[in-house]
Amino acid sequence: MNVRNKIVVSGIISCLFATLLTGLPLGSWNQPVRGGSLGIASAAEAPPKASLVKWGEFHEALAAGDPADTQHVSNLHDELNGLDDLNDQTLIDPVWNKILLKLPAHVDKVKVKADLFRFLKAVIVSQFDPKASELENIRGNADYRAAIQAISAAAGQPSLTLEDFLLFLYGDGNSRKGLEGSVKDEIHNMDPFSLMALTQEREKVYNLLFSEMKEVLGLSNDYQVSRVFRNLGVTALNVQEMLQSFGNRLQLDTDAFVGIAVAYMRSNVSTSYRIAHYDGNVTDGRIYHYDLGVFGAYVLPAQLVWSKRSGSSDLKVFPSGGMELVYPARSAKALIQVNLLHPYGGPDKVIFEKEVRHSHSFADFPEEPFFARMGKLYGTLEEGPPSDLSNVRSLQEEWAALDVNSNLQLLDPISNKLTPAQADGMKIALFQLLKETAGLYFDPQEARLDAIRTNADYKLLLNNIIPVYSNGAEQLLILLFGDDAARGGVQGEMLGLLARQSPEDLIALLHNEEKRKQLLRSAIDTVLSESDDGQRTTYFYALGSALKQRGVTTEDLLSVLSDFEDRLGHSESATSAMLSAYFRSETQETANISDDGLKHTYALSVLGKSVPAELLTWSKVSGSDAVMVMPGGVVTIPPYTPEVSAVIQAKAISPDGQSESILFRKEVTLKAADTGSEPAIPALLLERMNRLHEAIAAGGSQSVQKIHAVQEEIAGLDDNEMQFLIDPIWNKISEKLPASVDALLLKTSLFRLIKAAGALQYDPQASELKAMLANPEYQSALAILTEAGGSADVSIDDMVVFLFGDGSQAKGIEGNVRDILAAKKPKEITALFSNKKAVSSLINQALTEVLQQRDRYAVSEWIHGLGITAAEWQAVSVGFQQALEKEKPAMNAWLMAYIRSEVQETATISDNGTKHQYRLNVLGAELPSAFVKWIKLSGDKAVNVKLNGTVSLSNKQSSGRAVIQAVWLNASGGNAKVIFQKEVELVKEAE
Repeated sequence: MNVRNKIVVSGIISCLFATLLTGLPLGSWNQPVRGGSLGIASAAEAPPKASLVKWGEFHEALAAGDPADTQHVSNLHDELNGLDDLNDQTLIDPVWNKILLKLPAHVDKVKVKADLFRFLKAVIVSQFDPKASELENIRGNADYRAAIQAISAAAGQPSLTLEDFLLFLYGDGNSRKGLEGSVKDEIHNMDPFSLMALTQEREKVYNLLFSEMKEVLGLSNDYQVSRVFRNLGVTALNVQEMLQSFGNRLQLDTDAFVGIAVAYMRSNVSTSYRIAHYDGNVTDGRIYHYDLGVFGAYVLPAQLVWSKRSGSSDLKVFPSGGMELVYPARSAKALIQVNLLHPYGGPDKVIFEKEVRHSHSFADFPEEPFFARMGKLYGTLEEGPPSDLSNVRSLQEEWAALDVNSNLQLLDPISNKLTPAQADGMKIALFQLLKETAGLYFDPQEARLDAIRTNADYKLLLNNIIPVYSNGAEQLLILLFGDDAARGGVQGEMLGLLARQSPEDLIALLHNEEKRKQLLRSAIDTVLSESDDGQRTTYFYALGSALKQRGVTTEDLLSVLSDFEDRLGHSESATSAMLSAYFRSETQETANISDDGLKHTYALSVLGKSVPAELLTWSKVSGSDAVMVMPGGVVTIPPYTPEVSAVIQAKAISPDGQSESILFRKEVTLKAADTGSEPAIPALLLERMNRLHEAIAAGGSQSVQKIHAVQEEIAGLDDNEMQFLIDPIWNKISEKLPASVDALLLKTSLFRLIKAAGALQYDPQASELKAMLANPEYQSALAILTEAGGSADVSIDDMVVFLFGDGSQAKGIEGNVRDILAAKKPKEITALFSNKKAVSSLINQALTEVLQQRDRYAVSEWIHGLGITAAEWQAVSVGFQQALEKEKPAMNAWLMAYIRSEVQETATISDNGTKHQYRLNVLGAELPSAFVKWIKLSGDKAVNVKLNGTVSLSNKQSSGRAVIQAVWLNASGGNAKVIFQKEVELVKEAE
């Protein structure tokens, strides 16, 4: 790259990044900026807004350009940042040498030059990668400030301020144009061929920049910066030489040139178009010829390529800049893009991108999509709460009853602007027309639409308001309800605003009339602002443009609406009902179904946005008693339930929690997965249960009676009077329940579940366990309690594992009791039979250990989530024990049976099979012979049984059978208890 072209790059950098002298913080170009030396100005100074906006537009244009250009500029940033603070100071010598001559002797010239160079470098670098914090640091740097003050003083001028630099660069918006304004004016006045040369030849850019810089520097009477330079003897040639020094030093500025230049042009692009008319042709009024300008200067079409990036297929875009709204489309939108061909000999660059919209002025209102849309809305309304439909019908009656004579003055804010003075007939027509048209929303009838289109008075009125158009009624309808294409109308804009609301705000709108009016105001504002598309030849909303020309404002329209609402008693309730129906029509549910089919977890989205669960409360409207619906959206059925259905609904809760509106209602079907004919119980658990049941029976009829007696006593505890027994845990649970839960019913179900589990533990039989697993009341209660605990779902199966284990790693309370007993000595176990407190302590120890294993037991995690402690569970256990008179003998019988179920015998055989020595292991440990007495219950006389467990066969017999029994001595402080019984056979082996 030759030196002259490198000066071009430096010149562009100088012009576009000249705000380096101001210390402007990016991100604030639409806000007031501090002035003065390096940003500290007097209170009277007011930086031109245009300068700040201009800088923002350029930087946005740069960021929106080709990523490769952005990278080139970033590379230049890094190169500038790498300039050496000491060795590269010579780059500013062409200007510094003139300043040096004017500095007084007492000034530290070495320091001033060093600070000036560092200041220039710091701010230039910051502009390539702007951070407000970095610029604030530059602004507050005392060394930089002192250097500028010293230089200004040497020129015999007050210290330069932010305002001085802004005026020099951007002018004041009046007579002083500034450097940027001078460049812009020069480009604006260029003929198309000169502009084309400017976008193709770097030399032309250099000539333009240097020429305008020389001119502005020469205007010392207008610019303080020019006066300082003049007094210091700094000429335009000195500035040029300094730029050349930077150009020689930089290596990466060549690639950055195009990105900077194109971004500058892109920030000042404008478009206009003309409509082609072909009488009698379907394309009449549908062809648009676009032109593009840079700084107001016309760009030759040969330099540009137009294309469509996205949008409606109804809008065609041609490379030459032509567009066509395809017949019979009423309106369409598209995102268009314009490429500048080969700027400065490089690849094409996007110079313009914008969404454009066109409508056909004489297109009719599309009634079919309108009635389809309203039909869906009213269908949803009729399926909703009867009160909503009643409110809307009441409003329809009130609206129809509005009398024109007594209410004509309600239109004054707009009628005075739309109808001729003293033309009462037109005012009456305006009243009736607006009454009929607005009534379409609350009572969409085809007859009403036909009346609007055919009424002669309405035609005369609309022809007076928009005389250019012969289809005024269609334009009114499109303004209000859209054209089912690009023009949404007030209704479409309102729906678009709703779609952009958060779920929380949507629900708030159901109960907040003021917020609804704010959205309506915004929708009307949008439609009126889009009525004129900036072209003289066409309007996006023809009637909207006519209203604006007559002086009708959004506030006028809202004032009329408000006055009408004051006459309508059901306006607010009907509007809320219609909005609620619209939300229901746009609500989608999702259901997460468990593998077993027993649980559906529902969630809702409205207008495509998920509604937080805390904003909804779910309930069952009707259906099978087996279906339970939790407030959080969890719907459950008990295991092994056949296919059942229920109607469920979700209500949206207002932000203040005082109001609810139905958002969703639907019949759902649930069916348990086919996992077998009955609940499955782990094989090891089932084996242990059967062993314990047999051990209870082996204890004799008295033991069985004791167990059954306490089970009957537990079952007989009154469900209402004895609920206080579970208060230690219920008090924690009740704090977590939502208001929608029937707490009394839930407490009753929980009490019954605890009774069932308590009775089952004494003699756990498979049939009773399966019944508890399948009980729908218990399932439903646990579902509610699980949600209150904020943990994963807890089922009856989890409760069984908590109590009895799973036959594998999870031992449950029962398994932990077994482990604790296994660690005790026989004497300690014996003591348990006469010490109820010790037995309770043992069970509580097992309970505590299980509660601590939250990662293994879902019930333990759930209990933790409810804030229930082991001590509170123990308090419940103690309460039950105190309420049960037959609990102690039953517990002793159970403990003995439990030990009996865990006994294993060993036999040592000797004397050719005629002698067996029996010993017992309890819970894995051998029971000392001192605690056991062996006896013979029945059998052959030849079989003898000694107290120590020796069983022998007399010498005269070759075989014999006998039933032997082992009893635990003084097991309960009194009578011995049978712990083992078995028929044995001894056979003498042949010698």
